Amino acid sequence: MRRDQRGIDTKDLKAALLYGIRTPTHPRGNGDRTASYTYQDITYIVNEETWGEVTSYIKPLTLDPVPISDDLYYSYQRAKQRIKNEPSSWTSNTVMIVDTSGSMKEGDMWGTRNRLGSVWVSIALDFLARRLELGEAGETDVVSIVTMGDTAEAILMEEPTSWVLFNTILSIYNNAKVRPYGHGNFLQSLKTASILFKRSTDCSLSLTFLTDGAPSDPSKMRGFTKEAVVQQILQAVVQLASIYGKRLSLTAIGIGSNEEFTVLKHMVHEADDYGAEARFLLPSMTTSSLAEAFSSVASSLTTSQSEMSDRNNSEIRRIRSVKRESKTHASVPISNIRGLQNVFNIFAKEKVQRQRYTEWHDASRKRRFSYDDVAFRDPNAKYVALCQHAFGEGRERFAHRFYEIAPDGVSILGKPLVAKESRFVIETGSGRREFVKNFCMTQQLVGRLANEFNSKMSSCRINDRTPRVRVLECSIYNITRPNGEVLSLLVEERLDVKQWHKWNGNGGYVEGMCGEKLDEKPDFQNPKILRDAFLNLSKVDWALETRDMEVGRTEALPVGSDEDENSEPLAQGSIMPNGAHINVSDGHNLSRRRSINNDSLVTLGNPEKAVKTMKKGVIRMETILEESDEEDQDKKSAKVSAMSTFVSRRHQEPTTRSSKRYTRFRPTDKRSTSGRAEVGRVYTASEVAHAFSHFTYWATKRKRLVCDLQGVFDEKKNEIILSDPAIHFHDDSQPDERRHHGRTDMGREGMAMFFATHHKHCGPLCMKVVGGLRAAKENLEDATIAGRRK
Repeated sequence: MRRDQRGIDTKDLKAALLYGIRTPTHPRGNGDRTASYTYQDITYIVNEETWGEVTSYIKPLTLDPVPISDDLYYSYQRAKQRIKNEPSSWTSNTVMIVDTSGSMKEGDMWGTRNRLGSVWVSIALDFLARRLELGEAGETDVVSIVTMGDTAEAILMEEPTSWVLFNTILSIYNNAKVRPYGHGNFLQSLKTASILFKRSTDCSLSLTFLTDGAPSDPSKMRGFTKEAVVQQILQAVVQLASIYGKRLSLTAIGIGSNEEFTVLKHMVHEADDYGAEARFLLPSMTTSSLAEAFSSVASSLTTSQSEMSDRNNSEIRRIRSVKRESKTHASVPISNIRGLQNVFNIFAKEKVQRQRYTEWHDASRKRRFSYDDVAFRDPNAKYVALCQHAFGEGRERFAHRFYEIAPDGVSILGKPLVAKESRFVIETGSGRREFVKNFCMTQQLVGRLANEFNSKMSSCRINDRTPRVRVLECSIYNITRPNGEVLSLLVEERLDVKQWHKWNGNGGYVEGMCGEKLDEKPDFQNPKILRDAFLNLSKVDWALETRDMEVGRTEALPVGSDEDENSEPLAQGSIMPNGAHINVSDGHNLSRRRSINNDSLVTLGNPEKAVKTMKKGVIRMETILEESDEEDQDKKSAKVSAMSTFVSRRHQEPTTRSSKRYTRFRPTDKRSTSGRAEVGRVYTASEVAHAFSHFTYWATKRKRLVCDLQGVFDEKKNEIILSDPAIHFHDDSQPDERRHHGRTDMGREGMAMFFATHHKHCGPLCMKVVGGLRAAKENLEDATIAGRRK
């Protein structure tokens, strides 16, 4: 068993007996002679009386320290002093709790003498060295290590991340300075970690809790039952998570049998319930697998730092001091707030102004917006109640429970609501107004794209039982506080947390990338992996467009011509002249023309609703939403932004080549002799969500991509209800534009990360809804359509 755990094959032992160096060892207790045979770093100890196997092990890894120059050591000393005197200068604070109980001396980890040795190797190589070599950490990133035995001891406290610390860890490993002994006590270790976190001000926090078994606290705490001790352990975790929330990344790593980690899993559950980034990892019994776990810890910390830093100046933004509440507790329905006045802030109707953000385009296609006063959702409401604690925390916003209250001051009217406010400290009133405006603008844009997506599915004759997409409508509640300060809250209907689902993220996350699997999400912090993602995005841009040119007879094609680039946009209701031409640019900027049937008249309609006029059932025209904003208009005042129009010859019989290519992507389509697609398969909510993100990239001509799709699937209404999505924006004509749609906007990089992981979920529905959109080239983005006025 031990040999199997260490990855030593029987043939290796036979080779050691035949070719190894024999060294006599101490005889067995019964007097039998024993000897060790060493061959190719494998030591095999046998009983030479019976020739039975006693034990075997691989020569432990030997690691050499990094040479430290005088200048490097002097820099380390200065950093150490600065960390002590200036906690505000810290960029991250990592605490690692390492189990040093007696069971950690087990020699079942391949590559090292025992379990504890493999931990020191992984911390040194896969956490410290990795971050230093990739430039992800420096001397302002603080590391502390707490040993968990009979007592909790911080053997390294507030050390700067440096090669000096790397050598210190190697010294602990090479010289076995910390020996496994005693029991593992969870509670005292967590209290020590809490003390080490208190000196942190605004930086990212990482807590790694590594153990190979259940807590030994009950045996040390007399007078307490095992259940009571476990509750104290969980309460210590809750205390940390409720204070730090998403700012804290907790990784629990188990070594050994999965059955031993019930308490560890409960710790992760409680931390997650109070908003921390928490997960449980169970690597296999090898040093390489444990290395992956610590590499994952390093990646999570880097991601957290990136979320908290200002992309423009790399400075850490301060997170508002808000206590978190349990998501599970917040999801419990209540009919009144009686007895909860110490948890909710209550404001009279006279101190509250409700507004709705409205956006439209004027005759010149310039974006306009206004904030219109509207009544409360319930006409009988006299108060509003805002929970002081946040039950949700995203990259940009806190989410609080919010209710409209009856005249009695306690009864809740209408549906439960959620109020969102900035996660970060915003010093100025103009900054707070800009925050509200950006959120509303993003919500409305995604809503319009969702309507276009639903229309596109209908035009593709997707089965009506396939879910559609809807974005929650948001309003603004301006509350005047007693000190005169105005608090602007973004309020929308609260969805059921128990049914909450996240289909994808804004950093390459795709549903299913969680739990104990470490290798599903690419490490985009690695420059090579990110570079590969950009190369993949280039292939998506060009290869698929070229393919669309090849199947153009059955795909929708953009309308425009070189002569029309400076034309005025068509007014609503304008008619496309007979004999107009389609100018299509392929991947090599070459063009070809195809005449439209002279008998076809197509009416252009509202840009938010495709107005379709058909004659003889020959040609169908659709309008794909193109968003423009005031900033774009100011920068391009000489240009006229026009909606992009597409023509699809859906009733024209496809060529043999086109039919063959579409058999691959449309296996469920059944074509009748008339060319119409009959009712096909019903797509799942997951397929619809991923197709929607894919659709938005091409519908906006590769300028925007909607992701971070989260919300609920309403089975009764058969619709996906989205809340708080993110948009990545990139425009080659505005290369310096950053964070166009807020802090979650990662631009071209975010688009690359999306497509790097989306390929596993890209299926027939994606191919259908993006059909005809991929051919939209950059040189057509501002093209206009020549036509005559009615």
